[in-house]
Amino acid sequence: MIFYIALMLIAGLVLAVGWWNEVNKNRVLEGKWFAETIVSSKLRNEKHHEWERAEVLQEQVFALKHTIADLETELSERPLPAPVAEEEPETGNFVKRKAVRRATPETYRNVFDLDINGQRVLDHLQLTFANKSTYVRGGQDAERESCFKAGQANVIGFIFNQINQANNPDYKDEVND
Repeated sequence: MIFYIALMLIAGLVLAVGWWNEVNKNRVLEGKWFAETIVSSKLRNEKHHEWERAEVLQEQVFALKHTIADLETELSERPLPAPVAEEEPETGNFVKRKAVRRATPETYRNVFDLDINGQRVLDHLQLTFANKSTYVRGGQDAERESCFKAGQANVIGFIFNQINQANNPDYKDEVND
């Protein structure tokens, strides 16, 4: 009899532990179900807002299509511009040159003496090319470099001569076309 009581107690204990595990599983599952319900509700709300935005955008697209159609009909009602008289088609490569008058000393004066940016450019050119010594030691290659440096300085000197000529009170700008 004690044996049966012990067996019943053990069976009761096993049943109590099983029941306790099921209660805990139910609590965990209820927590997960509650969390899923919250997430589902949030997703449903977001989906609803996205649908509302999509409807608004579709209305805007419809309005824009209607506006485009109105503009196209208005444009089709306007008369076409008169076609430009076309010249005969040209073949090959043509270069159009504009006949430019030669620069006068007055032009050099206007560009390099009266304009502050021209003065800056002229100062920079002078520092870069005219303030160098033209003498270079060496053989034939040195002679070439000396001539090259002298030529650079000569260009700056030419610009200064033109400016000085324009600043001369006796100078009169005559155009010989």
